[in-house]
Amino acid sequence: MERSHKIRMYPNKEQEIMLKKTAGVARFAYNHMLTEWNRQYEEFSGGRLTERPTAYLLKKQWNATKPDFAREVYSGAPTQAILNLGAGFTNFFRHKSARPTYKKKGRNTEGFYVANDKGAYADGRVRVPNVGWVKLAEPLRFTGKIMAYHISTYAGQWHVAVNLSTDTGKAVAEHKTICGIDVGLKTPAICSDGTVLKTPGQLKELYRKLKREQRLLSRKQYKSNNSNKQLIKKQKVQQRVSNIRTDAVHKFTTAVCKNHTTVVIETLSIEPMKRAAGYQSFRQAFQQSTMHEIHRQLKYKAVELIPAPAFYPSTQLCSSCGARKDMPLDVREYICQHCGLRIDRDLNAALNLMKIGAVGAESNACRDPL
Repeated sequence: MERSHKIRMYPNKEQEIMLKKTAGVARFAYNHMLTEWNRQYEEFSGGRLTERPTAYLLKKQWNATKPDFAREVYSGAPTQAILNLGAGFTNFFRHKSARPTYKKKGRNTEGFYVANDKGAYADGRVRVPNVGWVKLAEPLRFTGKIMAYHISTYAGQWHVAVNLSTDTGKAVAEHKTICGIDVGLKTPAICSDGTVLKTPGQLKELYRKLKREQRLLSRKQYKSNNSNKQLIKKQKVQQRVSNIRTDAVHKFTTAVCKNHTTVVIETLSIEPMKRAAGYQSFRQAFQQSTMHEIHRQLKYKAVELIPAPAFYPSTQLCSSCGARKDMPLDVREYICQHCGLRIDRDLNAALNLMKIGAVGAESNACRDPL
């Protein structure tokens, strides 16, 4: 299986300058070839070109016409950026993603790709082409064959994501048990065994601080020195928020997958839910929720992951007798009129999801052998 470990890098001043140059050339190649792609595709649609643009044709064009400053850095960085552009257009034409857009300097995460035969890892350091050996904050957690490296920068910090092919399997629980996990806004996630993922308390203050930093950034002249300094301050707060949320989700999903072999989750469409939210507070809650991250981590941590059927009414069903009733969002306790059950609505939904896995396990156990 493939695993990835993201580690912070500590380059010296000369190494950081070269890392910035490499990331800048990769961004320049992506934007330049995006312009070429749009131009050539327009000419192809108008009949002035006989061949439609492809990533490999644009890669050949880049290698033949690249500027002199691009020859100072690792050549694989801009080449891979062009291949990523081609993958972006492929997904766009297959209606899997939006149309590729231009990348802005310093406004989002920047980075570049390093092939496994061009980079190296040893003794808590990573070797980047044309940069040298860079010190890392910690050693690799996994053992196996290194497939690739991805260098990235955000909020003035540099990181390397090392992708490995490893034989290390998933953690198997001692007993074969089933659990259901319900995700939400007020409570990020709750497991049918009572395990709750709670929002860390310091996030409230960090969200207020992030709002203040964003307000200060909006008052700066765009792309000025003061604006760039304030942008880094805001990004550092964003990075802190992201780290805290991701750490809490990792601890929750790891605990669940170590205690249960089968996990049942809801089938959610997060983006339509965000767009359907009528109030700004609800849209912010969806933006700050960890629903997608919880599902993403469970996909590779759980031994067996079962998605519930689409539109399954886990919140409306009684986990004791199966009766169904409407449950508005402001009602936080499920009270069954038939059996008298009183239970938290999120825990009730998690118990209903667990039953889906239990029914599936019983049907498989009762199935006649072939």
